[in-house]
Amino acid sequence: GGIDLSVGAIVSLAGMLFGFMHGMWGWPLLPAIIATVAFGALCGLLNGVLVAYLGYPPLIVTLATYYAMW
Repeated sequence: GGIDLSVGAIVSLAGMLFGFMHGMWGWPLLPAIIATVAFGALCGLLNGVLVAYLGYPPLIVTLATYYAMW
């Protein structure tokens, strides 16, 4: 129900992670994709836990996650 400000930061960090895994570290394509999606899901899970279970306001949580990703 709130505004998520961290989407762009999570997407860009996940893209950089994919680039490192597949390009620099030589991971095969499919494991690199799966790890990237898992990383994005983990970041979303962190946002969800902070909002749903700890009761922090969504705007504050996603703003903090946005700055933590940069």
